[in-house]
Amino acid sequence: MATYPNSVNFRVAIFISQLPTLNRYHTAYTKHTNTMSGTSNLEERLTQLQGAQERPAPDHACPRIQRVAHHLRDRKHLTKHYTPKLVSMGPIHHGEPKLRLGEHYKQMWASTYILNKKITPKTLHKDVEANIDYLKGPFGDDLYSNFINYHNQGFASMDEMISWTLFVDGCALLQILEHAKLEKPEKMNVKVDQLVLVMQDVLLMENQLPYPLLKLLWRGQEGKLIEIMIDYLKCHHWADPNHEKLTGQLKNQPEPFHLLDLQRNIILHDAREGNPTPNNQTNGKSNGMVTYRYIPRTHACV
Repeated sequence: MATYPNSVNFRVAIFISQLPTLNRYHTAYTKHTNTMSGTSNLEERLTQLQGAQERPAPDHACPRIQRVAHHLRDRKHLTKHYTPKLVSMGPIHHGEPKLRLGEHYKQMWASTYILNKKITPKTLHKDVEANIDYLKGPFGDDLYSNFINYHNQGFASMDEMISWTLFVDGCALLQILEHAKLEKPEKMNVKVDQLVLVMQDVLLMENQLPYPLLKLLWRGQEGKLIEIMIDYLKCHHWADPNHEKLTGQLKNQPEPFHLLDLQRNIILHDAREGNPTPNNQTNGKSNGMVTYRYIPRTHACV
């Protein structure tokens, strides 16, 4: 009887003898695959590059409240020009530890505003809550990182926390616009040096609240709201001495996006009219402006 080699050993021997050939095939296949993959990736990248031309341009007609541009945030000496020192308004700086005292003040001012308007806080809050999707629109989508842990602060949802924040901040800002006078800090129940910081904070780019929110919480004539906003800006050197004329002209313009946008409109209005930056005295009459350098030293240390 003929003897055959053990079948397993025989197959192993045959496989080993063919390894050099298999290795050559594998190397060639790998090179071919890598070439095809590289070509495929290149085609995908070229397609993406061409598609970039088709992306819609940002809608500049509806500017959003957003953070200062990254290339400016990297400059440390500019930080003081966009970072609030006492109060936050809106979502960007909400909950920052250094602004805790400001949170107490905001609740005090919001409560006073609601009391003076003789409206139940529940009614005002319900209006904000019912319009929260619309009121969130003016803010950038990336501004709500401070609201992720809403459940740890007693809220059932992120929208509920955002609604409450906008409600309190909006009422507080309206109280500031109506009653923040450096010559009468007692109306705001704060020290004059703190009031200076507040009046600076509410004009920061990252501290803006949308005008529709203020209009919703105002519960009065819209023209009067614009008027108190313009009057407030007198303290920042940006209001025409002819207050009534300026108010009338701005009433006929599209509504501002926020307080800072109104300040911009006033500056552009003055430039078009050829008006110089107003001074404290015009034709011998005071226009009501108060500048920080005129605060009595004794008051600043109260």
